[in-house]
Amino acid sequence: MVELVSRTSQSLNRVSRALRYPPDVRSHLARIDSLQIAPDLKDRIKRTYLDTIVRRRYDSKNLNANILGYQVRLCRFESLALLFDEIFLSQNYSFVSDRKDPFIIDCGSNIGMSILYFKIHYPESEILAFEPEEHAFACLAANVERNELRSVRINMEALWKSEGEVVLFTHPDKPGSLTASVIKRRFTSGRQAHATRLSACIDKPVDLLKIDVEGAEGAVLEDLVAAGKHSLVKQMIIEFHHHIEPQIDSLSTMLQTLENGGFGYQIHGGAGLPFRRQLFQDILVYAYRKNDLTLRQGRPPATPITKASSCWAITTTAIR
Repeated sequence: MVELVSRTSQSLNRVSRALRYPPDVRSHLARIDSLQIAPDLKDRIKRTYLDTIVRRRYDSKNLNANILGYQVRLCRFESLALLFDEIFLSQNYSFVSDRKDPFIIDCGSNIGMSILYFKIHYPESEILAFEPEEHAFACLAANVERNELRSVRINMEALWKSEGEVVLFTHPDKPGSLTASVIKRRFTSGRQAHATRLSACIDKPVDLLKIDVEGAEGAVLEDLVAAGKHSLVKQMIIEFHHHIEPQIDSLSTMLQTLENGGFGYQIHGGAGLPFRRQLFQDILVYAYRKNDLTLRQGRPPATPITKASSCWAITTTAIR
């Protein structure tokens, strides 16, 4: 009886503490509670969310923050909060591998939050990372070194369908911008950056290819297919930037490329209703090789994007 009263009291205290938070924080805490991950990892995510993100307990002078026990150098707090939401709360990069040491290629690493995520779930993974923005790359290099992340190779290069120099357009007042792009539409000012072909960097099977390259994803996939290197990739998580150039509609081209390459896919994205013409939209695409039997035997990714037995209703609007 005493034990029951004690448990009831503890539950009431937790509810009371939760009710002190504003509705948006309570909503995020509920999202964390619903994650299908280990309880200790869930607790670490919750503590980081409340202490670092909500209460803003970080070193604003030296731009350092504690993220799940890792010391993370950041460019801007707003970008850090967005990355934490996408990667650790939404679990955008969750995937299943039949290996303890999957080979992961991370295209568009920014400050390395995605690499931390991969290393938490697959400590023995080998990671090849690309980040062309100079301030973000400096943070990425520092975060890999200070957290002693092993088997991680980082490259300060943009990815494109040809080798050479490109202009990387970025926000002049936001170092480490998450929207730095080789597409001029984003910004009017930029700097020279070296571009390489991803296909030239792949010489063995890739367990996960993550692509978030702010509008260059079509060119990167085009290069992979032309070189025949897409056949070495088991799974992809691609952030497609629909209407980064408002007059261009190319989602079907990318999806057709995936289909022709033997990939199935799931799509996640919401433009909001009612529809508006030429609205920019981030679309997350999870692609998987259909003939890979090892993936069928594993559990589906613990994200809103699941591979097997999922049926999606997609609302579209077409404008002439």
